[in-house]
Amino acid sequence: MIVRCTHCGKSSRVAAEGFFRCPHCRQIFQAKAADWVAEPRAGVAPSLVYDDEPAPTEPLGEGTPAAEPPSPTSAPPLCERCGNYQATTVCRECGLLVCTACAEPSGPGQALCRAHLREAERSSPENRPFSLLVNLLSRPAATIAQILPDARLFGRALTFYLLTGMFGVICREVYAAALPEPFGDPTAALFAYAFPFLQSEPSTTATIMSIVVAPLGLLAALFLQGLFFHAAFRLTGAGKGGLTVTCKALAYAAGASSVLFALPVIGAFLSAAYGIVLTVIGAAKLHRSSYGRVLLSILLLIFLAALIGAVAMNLLPGAGDVVKGAGKLI
Repeated sequence: MIVRCTHCGKSSRVAAEGFFRCPHCRQIFQAKAADWVAEPRAGVAPSLVYDDEPAPTEPLGEGTPAAEPPSPTSAPPLCERCGNYQATTVCRECGLLVCTACAEPSGPGQALCRAHLREAERSSPENRPFSLLVNLLSRPAATIAQILPDARLFGRALTFYLLTGMFGVICREVYAAALPEPFGDPTAALFAYAFPFLQSEPSTTATIMSIVVAPLGLLAALFLQGLFFHAAFRLTGAGKGGLTVTCKALAYAAGASSVLFALPVIGAFLSAAYGIVLTVIGAAKLHRSSYGRVLLSILLLIFLAALIGAVAMNLLPGAGDVVKGAGKLI
């Protein structure tokens, strides 16, 4: 009979009910008579008919191999690492059947046995921050694909984000003090033009305080952005991993783009644009989602932010004066 794998959805021929390893995704699934799919017409390969692909116009000739049949087992398979517990998944590196005691999740829908998990942690580019920064700027997609798509090594992501973020803050403050407006910090000049009630007089003390409290501000910004982005990812179906995975993607995106503040005048604009590009790539790679879903999530956030801002400005005309007074008190 023909059955579909419950993991990848592709079809294979089996002789009877039981547990099988799918020849396509290598995951274990249980074949039941209730899941039987109608037999294809004679002479046509079942895998070509039922794998959401167009059926071939010519029947298979004699000697043409069909799809590899699944490997049957008479009972739920045991872990091929310890041999003591029932296998629940397949290591994506070695393909062995492993149990929950011998494997750890490694991204949405994937797992690694402990031996390959240690190897993946040792070989991760997250252990080499300078090389990681260079590669994120030169070949971001290939580099992010090598980052562990889970909460492991999250401390290295935070360290990377804080170091590069502080570098960007120092560059921005130095240019703002050394260059005439609006060339020192063009984004701040645009913000002051759009929201004049938030503008404050520049001073050396304010510059020093901005640098001192910058680490706390960077951490708060990361986790707040992580909450909003992850909510949008979940809404569009892009957030297959956890909140930590979203924060990890944002940390590497914001951190790598912050070094572009080293370029005077245009660095702020390049940093903002490249930060969005890295966010889309990072979230898609680490969440195992599509670029389209991630981009849709970001556009949704921008739309909601613009809508909330417009409503607030119309409903609270005195909000600007309140914020300006609070800024003077601080």
